[in-house]
Amino acid sequence: MIKRKGEQHGKEIESEAHKKAPINIGSAIITGAGSLPCKHIIHTPIVDGFSNLTSVENLQKALIAALKLAEANNLQKISLPGIGTGSGGISRRNAARTILTTLQSFSAEKIKEVLIVDQDSLLVSECEKILYG
Repeated sequence: MIKRKGEQHGKEIESEAHKKAPINIGSAIITGAGSLPCKHIIHTPIVDGFSNLTSVENLQKALIAALKLAEANNLQKISLPGIGTGSGGISRRNAARTILTTLQSFSAEKIKEVLIVDQDSLLVSECEKILYG
């Protein structure tokens, strides 16, 4: 989404991320947020260089890497987008299940709040169905 906006902050973030690339699935890097309304962006790949499709296993590895990096940087509040639900081919239901399972099993000491966000309400709705029935 940052790149699609085409704004200067997207270019700054992308430039900083490229300086830290390449990174493997299961790894993550942190950059500044430019003029976005947050302090940092954590980048974590979910596809290899050969395909746009990914798997829930890669999503789980990416989530764990992002959570560990958030903890290492003393972040107390984070937002998780629907990673892999677009061109990655993971359904919103499977992404929601993977996100919630990963969050429940992750032992966070510093992270106090996690927001689930997406470009539309489908991922959040799936999370609510799982949590509240």
